[in-house]
Amino acid sequence: MSLVAVLYNDDAKLCRGAEADRRAIAAVEGAGNAVAETLQRAGFAVQKVPTGRSGAALVAYLDALRPAVVFNMGESFAGSTAMEPHLAAMLELLGIPYTGNSPLTLALARDKALAQRLLEGYGLPVVKLVAVGNGDDLAESVLNGLTPPLFVKPRFEDASHGITSENFCASVTEARRRVADLSREFQQPCLVQEFLPGREFLAGVILDGQLLPLSEIDWQLPEGWPRILTGESKWMEESPYFRGTPVKCPAEVEEPLAGQLRDLARRAYQALECRDYARVDIRLDGHGAPHILEVNPNPDLSPEAGLARAASRGGISYDELIVGFVRHALARRTLVGGRDDPAA
Repeated sequence: MSLVAVLYNDDAKLCRGAEADRRAIAAVEGAGNAVAETLQRAGFAVQKVPTGRSGAALVAYLDALRPAVVFNMGESFAGSTAMEPHLAAMLELLGIPYTGNSPLTLALARDKALAQRLLEGYGLPVVKLVAVGNGDDLAESVLNGLTPPLFVKPRFEDASHGITSENFCASVTEARRRVADLSREFQQPCLVQEFLPGREFLAGVILDGQLLPLSEIDWQLPEGWPRILTGESKWMEESPYFRGTPVKCPAEVEEPLAGQLRDLARRAYQALECRDYARVDIRLDGHGAPHILEVNPNPDLSPEAGLARAASRGGISYDELIVGFVRHALARRTLVGGRDDPAA
């Protein structure tokens, strides 16, 4: 019986006082439990491994455990999301196969400005943005032609951390103020990007480029509210932002737009050398042209979350999805450090 270690976050240090942050961490733990239960039903031996220990202790534990594969759901370590790629790198050094994306892909996608430049280099349409360190950096010359309304977000965060209605800025002055606040709170640069007013689509891609049915945000927010996905939209069911942003899957989208969205998602997945799974977020501009917002190489894998929902609409059950990722990771067993992988 193959042993699978489910690596997941239980790091309360990620909370910055926001209720949405606490809900997000609880959701990660819930996803870890769901994955573990799914693999047990499939006949695997399972050991859950939370990341809330020292780096040396985590390395020693996994090295002694020697699972056949790690189901890697780690998004941070020691309170820092910057450590996300290093968890995968640790598994590479230990010679243990793991699910999900490589350290390089995780690092590239985490730096949203760098990822956008890479995608643009591949000829893909991306949202226009500039990276700034603090509010004082946001001079007209730095905006490089961007005009309000603008959208501000931390450069290195995901899961809508730091995203509230205040991130929609109707003026440069508002954007400067928001950049200053976020830079101070998250201790990192920010991105200021053009606000695209059109429809927003979520495209899940799995394994070697298999596209899942498209999803679309069904905007039902009160009149005058900016159409953005905040932390509350994702994690707080009682919030009007959550209730006002249901997701339609499959999306009702006509050709040739549907084909364009699928093509962009597949090409973005390939450009960042994603594997196993990723979600590509795409939004339309005022003329109906699609632009890539970002690529998420470590999306929520809860049974009720977007990737699982899209897979289900495509005829793939949650159990099939999760077990498929493990099978795919096991197939990647290679020689490591000049010796046979001990999990092989």
